[in-house]
Order: sequence, then structure tokens, then C-alpha cells
Amino acid sequence: PSLSKLKPRSSLFVGQLLDGLELCFAVVVPSVVGLLVLGTPIVDMIYAHGTFSEQSTIATGKVLFAYALGLAFFSVEKILTNASFSAGDYSTPVKISSYTLIFNFFASGFLCFVLNLSASGLALGTSLTSAVNSFFLLKNVERITGFHLKWKVLKRFVKYATVSLSMLPFAIAGKKLYPYGGNTAF
Repeated sequence: PSLSKLKPRSSLFVGQLLDGLELCFAVVVPSVVGLLVLGTPIVDMIYAHGTFSEQSTIATGKVLFAYALGLAFFSVEKILTNASFSAGDYSTPVKISSYTLIFNFFASGFLCFVLNLSASGLALGTSLTSAVNSFFLLKNVERITGFHLKWKVLKRFVKYATVSLSMLPFAIAGKKLYPYGGNTAF
């Protein structure tokens, strides 16, 4: 809501947008790292009771892994779409989403059926689509604001990715301590 009160070509608009993306990265990027490492044990802990087999646990863990790869992009999409709407541009995000929907159809089909990744392929296709959508939405916001934002956004992402990597040894140690019976790459 605060963006809609500002002029799109102002440094205040861009500053608030970058602050929102930074806050997003502060929350989402550590979550991504945690889900990438601990996804299957989390699925095992929550669902692997009764009729949920080890094979189902591994398959669900792989899907969670593929979706986790796109989690930051899913969040960025929402922020950039709202920034476009706040600037009064309602049609471009819809057009971008329409084109990336077509991309999603082909990417998911290729990953699912040609590469035989099944449900993981659908999830990975969705994550890739979100990355493509985020890229084009960012280009649109740059057009609207007149500011070059790619490197500023990337710098903020890398900052939180670097900090999040410090928890990686602890996550791996926690995974090794969890008495999970499955043998999976994730």
C-alpha cells in the first residue's frame, strides 16, 4: 500500500521496493537452504506414518526440493507484481504471466515426461517458470521506475544467501542425526 502513494520514478519508490525485497530475502533465503537440506527428513517426520511409504516420503521430498528452488522467485514475483500495480501498470504483469504460463506448460512437460522426473519435474518446471517470470517482472519495474535494479536486487539476494550458507553445516549435521531410514540424494 505504501508504494501506491509514491511516484514510480522516485528514489523513495525504488528504496521501499528494495527494502521489501531485502526483507523477503531475509526470511525466504534461509528457508530455502533449510528446505533443500532438511526437506525429506521433514516430510518423513510429518507424514511417514501408517500408509505413507518410504517411497512416498522420498518422492515427496524430491518435489519439496524442486519447489524450494523456486521459493525466493515465488516471493519476488508477488512483490514485483504489486510494484507494477502500484505504479498503475496493470496489463504488463498479466501479459508476462500469460507468456510464462506457456513456458511453464512446455518446461514442466519436458521435465516431467521427456526427462522422466514425474512430479518433481512439474515442481521444477514451476520453479523455473517463476524465475523467468521474476526476471521479466524486474525488467518491467526497471522500465517503470527508470532505475537499473538487477544488480541491487542480486546484491541483496547474495548477501542473504551467503549468510544462510553459514547454517548449512548445522543443517547437514541435523540431517545426519535424524534417524531417517530412507536413502536419498536429498
